[in-house]
Amino acid sequence: MGQGSSLLAGERGVSNVTAFTLLIGITLVGVVLILVTGYVSIGETNQQANMEVAEESMLQVDSALEGNRGNDTISLPDQLDGNVDVSNDQSYVLTLNENDKCTTGKRNLSSIEYEENNQRVAYEGGGVWRETESGTTMTSPPDVSYNDGSLSLSFVEINGNIQSTDELETKTNATRQRIHQENLTRYLYTDTDADDLSYVCRPSEVENATLEIHDSKYASAWARWAKDNHDSQLVTVTDPSTVEPGDTVTITYQLGDVSPAEFEVTDVRATRASSGDDVKVTATVENVGGLRQERDVEFTHPWGSETAQPTIGGGESKEVTFYIDSNDLSSGTHDLTVTADNSTTTQLELQNSNPVTDVDLDASGVPRSAAVGVTPSATVTVDNTNGGMTAFERLTLREDGDVTAKWNVTVPPGETKDVSVGGALPTDNTGTQRCSSAGTWPLTARVRRSTSPPARTATSASRASPCRRTPTRTSSSPSSRR
Repeated sequence: MGQGSSLLAGERGVSNVTAFTLLIGITLVGVVLILVTGYVSIGETNQQANMEVAEESMLQVDSALEGNRGNDTISLPDQLDGNVDVSNDQSYVLTLNENDKCTTGKRNLSSIEYEENNQRVAYEGGGVWRETESGTTMTSPPDVSYNDGSLSLSFVEINGNIQSTDELETKTNATRQRIHQENLTRYLYTDTDADDLSYVCRPSEVENATLEIHDSKYASAWARWAKDNHDSQLVTVTDPSTVEPGDTVTITYQLGDVSPAEFEVTDVRATRASSGDDVKVTATVENVGGLRQERDVEFTHPWGSETAQPTIGGGESKEVTFYIDSNDLSSGTHDLTVTADNSTTTQLELQNSNPVTDVDLDASGVPRSAAVGVTPSATVTVDNTNGGMTAFERLTLREDGDVTAKWNVTVPPGETKDVSVGGALPTDNTGTQRCSSAGTWPLTARVRRSTSPPARTATSASRASPCRRTPTRTSSSPSSRR
């Protein structure tokens, strides 16, 4: 298989750490029906064949092929002589994450069918189906298993012709089966049109699988089976009442963690770029459940309300944004509340009807030298004494460009707040620290620390403060800051 073999081998490593099991057990390919040669006649065709006899025979076929047992022999009653055929007119498609690059493409959905006087019984997709004048029904379910977010399906591709005989012999081609399974895996997870076989749908990132049944005479029975046997919150199905024979039936399964979605709100903050602008309110909304879902997130404040409808997958988070019209603002302390499955309220204090923040960072509380291996006492002061509204700041510490710590700081107008940063200073090795505050401007200074062992702290080198005001600031207006 060349590149394909390498990919498949690597995939086994990936599957060990996936949060769910996706069992694409499409085991089927090499099943071949071969008639036993000979001259044994099963008698003349009986036009009044009993449909129950045909149904029992198809259940025998299902049992013989179940679990890919391979070679088996099935006895066909005399009544079925000449009325049993193999059909590959119908097909199925399996697609992951609704991505047309992650699909099996159309594959044969073989059936063995008995027909008599416009009534039919068939083995198809691992199930047994029946068609009468009143419509189609399922006698035995298809070989599709869905449980706890894991999907397994096994459809047999059948080749061969059925003639007059009293036995039906099944044989499995193991080599063809293995190659077919490898090809399906490659098609499902990679872009086969690309030069390399890189993942498009990684197993660990698969959230849903869509099974389509095409051109089946038993389409409405497929749809009713899927609708009646699955939780509608986890599986969506084409409405059976709209399905006619030969129509496409679509069944979409949610995979992985299928626990209910739960939206949790945190970090509500308000900012204003300049006087006269609307107040921008943001909140972090995290789905701490499993299912990807769209939910209402409501923002309420003294001057009105607003609703957003984010779609968030399990374990993911999004920042939602709302605005308060600048013309509605009034002085005072006001509650801003964002609600999903929980509510988070923050207070916005306005000293007048058109205020802004005016924030400085003071790092004079950070020592100019530190001993290797010792946590220093270090404080950064966020100063909003000249501001007219509450400042919601995010203080960030970086070492050699990498973020090592963050602090969310809320400072009412006319006040200051001290943030202890000593525990986050990496005094175990040398590097460069940069402090910045979202909504103001970055503050940068080089930091050097001694590489001496703790026993020789007296020789620690002096250093510049990791956070101090930039010397280029020329105006108190936030728009002039860099």
